[in-house]
Amino acid sequence: AGHGELDEETNTGSWLPVNAERDNDTEWIANSRVTNILSALRSRNAMVIADSCYSGSIFRGGGSTTLTAETQEQMLRRLNEKKTRVALTSGGNEPVVDAVGGSDHSVFAASFLNVLERNESVLMASDLSRTVRAQVIAITANSGVEQTPEFRDLVGHDGGDFLFVPKRSATDPFFIAE
Repeated sequence: AGHGELDEETNTGSWLPVNAERDNDTEWIANSRVTNILSALRSRNAMVIADSCYSGSIFRGGGSTTLTAETQEQMLRRLNEKKTRVALTSGGNEPVVDAVGGSDHSVFAASFLNVLERNESVLMASDLSRTVRAQVIAITANSGVEQTPEFRDLVGHDGGDFLFVPKRSATDPFFIAE
């Protein structure tokens, strides 16, 4: 979470760290730098979750993968083995709502946390994003605001999906030891 800016002349987005000044871009972090870092990572799976204005400007395009119930475990393994570079952002090239109704979290962060807290099975990022998107659109629309979270592939994506796995027993095929 933080602040973002969009240079309308070049249509490029940047992230603003805490030491950044809005009228001086020397400390801004360009989206291209973030995607270059992601491309160079040796990890198989990486997901960016950005909650800031204009965060959707990081995308190069792409889509997501949907699983069928019959082959879920096999497909989850395959998706986990493929290189994943995806991002879920709180909005597109637009300002986003910090909070509605006195919440301690932004609308996006509250929806994201709600989906994860209620999850009881392996959850693909593509599925998580659809649920978060629907919640954010509904909540902001009720406040008279338009905000649409986006989920897409980033440069270096090779068809995988980021998987959220709740803590389980060691007999579970997707068990994660602490």
